[in-house]
Amino acid sequence: MTAKLSTDELLAVLDELDVREGDVVAALLARAAELRRHRALTAADLAGLGQSLTGLVTVVGGVQQAIALAGSAAPPALDALQAQLSANAAEFDRLRAELRAGVVALEGETGGGSHGTPDHGGRTFRLVKDHMKGTDVAHFQGDLNLRLTRWGVHKRIAESGEYDAQTRLAAHQVAYGLGIETAAFKQGITPAVRALIHAPSHRTPDQITRAHMRRGWLVALRKRFAHATHKAKAGSSHHAASHNGTSSHNGASHKAVAHKTVAHTDAGLAAAIRAHGGRYEDIIIAEARRSKVPVSLVCAVIDAESSFTNVFGHDPVRNPIKSIHGKPNLVVTEALYKAYVHHRDNGEECQGVGPMQLTAKFLQDRADALGGCFKPGPNIRTGVERLGALIKQRGSMHGALVGYNGSTAYADAVIKLQRVWHTRLEGHASGHAASGHAGNANGSHAAKGGHAHAPGTPRTLRMTEPELMAGSDVKAFQQLLNHRLAAWGIGERVAEDGVYGIDTRHAAHQVALGLGLAPAEYAKGMTPAVRELMRAPSRRTPEQLKRAASRRAWVAKLRKSTRGAKGASGAKGAKIASGRYPLAVRGTFLGGPGVGTHSFTAPPNNWQSDNAVDLGIPIGTAMIAVDSGRVVKVSPHAQDGSRFAGDAITIVGDGGNSFFYKHGVSSVKVGERVHKGQKIGTSGSASGSAHLHFGVKHGNPLDLIGQRS
Repeated sequence: MTAKLSTDELLAVLDELDVREGDVVAALLARAAELRRHRALTAADLAGLGQSLTGLVTVVGGVQQAIALAGSAAPPALDALQAQLSANAAEFDRLRAELRAGVVALEGETGGGSHGTPDHGGRTFRLVKDHMKGTDVAHFQGDLNLRLTRWGVHKRIAESGEYDAQTRLAAHQVAYGLGIETAAFKQGITPAVRALIHAPSHRTPDQITRAHMRRGWLVALRKRFAHATHKAKAGSSHHAASHNGTSSHNGASHKAVAHKTVAHTDAGLAAAIRAHGGRYEDIIIAEARRSKVPVSLVCAVIDAESSFTNVFGHDPVRNPIKSIHGKPNLVVTEALYKAYVHHRDNGEECQGVGPMQLTAKFLQDRADALGGCFKPGPNIRTGVERLGALIKQRGSMHGALVGYNGSTAYADAVIKLQRVWHTRLEGHASGHAASGHAGNANGSHAAKGGHAHAPGTPRTLRMTEPELMAGSDVKAFQQLLNHRLAAWGIGERVAEDGVYGIDTRHAAHQVALGLGLAPAEYAKGMTPAVRELMRAPSRRTPEQLKRAASRRAWVAKLRKSTRGAKGASGAKGAKIASGRYPLAVRGTFLGGPGVGTHSFTAPPNNWQSDNAVDLGIPIGTAMIAVDSGRVVKVSPHAQDGSRFAGDAITIVGDGGNSFFYKHGVSSVKVGERVHKGQKIGTSGSASGSAHLHFGVKHGNPLDLIGQRS
């Protein structure tokens, strides 16, 4: 410290230091207690920890007492207080390093402690000369990869347990995309920041609003990594499976995976599994093909059993190597598994092990023969083999699941989960490994609009009446359309709400036209073949490529016409438009007062609904205050594409009129003062159509938007 501080400032600094160091010590002691559960600590270990803690408490108490006395008497010289505080900080650093070194040493002896739900207590991750390492770093790297996957960013970092420059960059990108203020992670990734990355639902309203404002940046990041090819994933599948302990003598399966078409399908399946929170995707696909078990069933079982983690089960058995309810699951390591086997073979009962939760001794022995039950590869292979044998024996997936777990209720639950996974993977799969198995209990599967289709048979997407087609396949297609539009630099997006509405149909036709497809190819709907060409444009015919080249000028014109569609950005409260129109760019007029939903049939004074207009506009366009005034109401609603989707904002203007914005994402709060031309949020979607519903209490809204003189 070079600048002199006041006594009050010194007290505040000390309080902050006390809390910060107390949190560190508490986390370290909790870690030590966890290690104690896994291994009997020596008396010397415990004595060392106790002495360090006692020394820390003594230092804190001494400085606090000195400053407290200074408050009731003549305060000591500030230089003396500064020196005392500096000595205190140095002592904290020494004791903290001593505690951490002891715990890290113990951790190295135990194989890293528990896994499952990451422990977000403890240290702050920073980039230092000797990289920080540990299982907490590996867990954090897994969280980062999960966030990137769910955002559709084709970037991955190694889950090596080492906090290197790549991990730091990814951490900053994810934190920024989640709307976390940069000051919160500028000095390092704190436990609080990691907790938000692990569970974004815990973010504050301000952070969520900030995340909405950074969507454009996220789209740019997605576009930057859009060319991470599926071939790389497909090409690494053999290596990944072998690395995780899968046996190498599966010649026929490897030849099949090497086939170009199957490799492309496998890459799509792997991406879909990862996008929905799964892991071990290469192993799952390879073993499903080997044992002729549906990929969706393997995903459902692993999801139900272990949530795609390599952990011990919670069964109430005498074997001490197990996970404990209410605490982080105990990760399966080679050392812990050997200890488990020792207890098991001494009559202390069996416990579920690994992603497939292999519980029977003969299954664990089978996985050991394949390379080790503690490895995901042999563990999953053994479990899938067991499922395949039970399906053949019992004739159905339901019967096989009863045999796998011994419970009908379990089988019912996993069958439901299998249907969910089937829908998630639909459109990416082909052949036996992705479709339902003969004799299963699935039945058929229908989407909104009554268009039933058999599992594994992708449907043609089209506009239907009276209900629109809906489902996860529609949502996946909308994501694909947005990816193509973003790659072309076109500032237009469709709502990824899983509803095949007019906007989705329009965007689909634009993408198909830009890719050089003939109108006759999609005139009757978006067939699976058309969607596959959109997903993999490299498969287009020479004629389609020639047509696409001739349509480049049209794509450029479309890009120019939608350049402002993402909305303008600006500082909080800054004027970004004239305020003569409720949006940053002009939208398509869809209907006004007395038309459609604005029917004047509602109770009196319902001006928000009836004296209103609908303006078609791409999602994410800035909504603009048309008069200076005050926000009197914000009704938050999820942007899920339903009829009442999106936030509703009411502003009372200085001129005495009131204005109503609906189906968007608000960036203002109740009581906030707004100025004409200020951005108040971004537009969204409802009923399958991206649009803004804009109401005016007094006067005709058509006059305001220039629809008539």
